[in-house]
Amino acid sequence: MHKLRITISTAALIFGIAIVGVSLTAVSPVHSAEGDLQASHRRVYFGETILPDHAVYPALMMMDRVELETAPLNKKLDLQVEYSLRRLEYARQLIEKNEIELALTTLTKSQKYMLHAAEDVKAPEVPLEVQKDMLIVLDRYIAQVRHLDQHFSNSQLVAINELIDELEAAQYHLQLCVKAE
Repeated sequence: MHKLRITISTAALIFGIAIVGVSLTAVSPVHSAEGDLQASHRRVYFGETILPDHAVYPALMMMDRVELETAPLNKKLDLQVEYSLRRLEYARQLIEKNEIELALTTLTKSQKYMLHAAEDVKAPEVPLEVQKDMLIVLDRYIAQVRHLDQHFSNSQLVAINELIDELEAAQYHLQLCVKAE
């Protein structure tokens, strides 16, 4: 029985390592929407925040995904907001490094986490106070995204404005849910 457990554990470990390996090698670089320019190059740097241009960033994203998928709803909401705000900060830092295309991609990922949180918070088991708090978070988040738009080109602003429109729609639907209670 002990040997069977060791064999199964070893097989699971090998399978997990294979998934990590495939995930890290399958990551494709971001390319410019306006041409064939590569928008990001993976780098290795130390003593700084690991941004999406760092070589180990895909591994960190994968760990975030695993944590998010295994979390109960109340923890999942916190994680979604945390990941969204963290990626918003990463977008700011990428703008400072003049990596505008990668900042836009990172901002889009940030927005997706916020949209998921805004949708999941409407679940019946989520307390009204948490829903109200989410409205405040959404309002502040939208203001911060608007503040970043000055750094993007006109074609990129179209995407930013679409992000804002989606966020405002989510905010409106959440306001309706809160008023209904």
